[in-house]
Amino acid sequence: MDLANSDVQERIAELNILKKYLPGFQVAARKEHILHRMQKLIPGNSEGAVNGILDPSNGATLTDTQPMADALTKHWGDVFSKKTIDEAQLDAWLSELRDKLPFSGDPEEFVPSASHIEEAIDLANE
Repeated sequence: MDLANSDVQERIAELNILKKYLPGFQVAARKEHILHRMQKLIPGNSEGAVNGILDPSNGATLTDTQPMADALTKHWGDVFSKKTIDEAQLDAWLSELRDKLPFSGDPEEFVPSASHIEEAIDLANE
């Protein structure tokens, strides 16, 4: 979201500089494009947007953008928040995983064979 917001800000600044050199129709077209991008930043306004959700706390149907955003943040906030990990457990898991890999050298030098790819596809389909 911050990246999209800064992109819009950069486009506005660029247009402010270029508008004295561009024909009026191009300035208008660029303004319209920037406005369209800004509207996409509003929760619930992007293409394919969710038009309503059920509030998990009370089962109410929410259709206004801010209550929808608040409910989604409350519901998913913990999932996407930074968490600490047990470094020892991670190292143990990575060691166990390394033992199962078909290659023990430098990972950058590994070139998968056709059988490796077939096996990965088979495992993915299970």
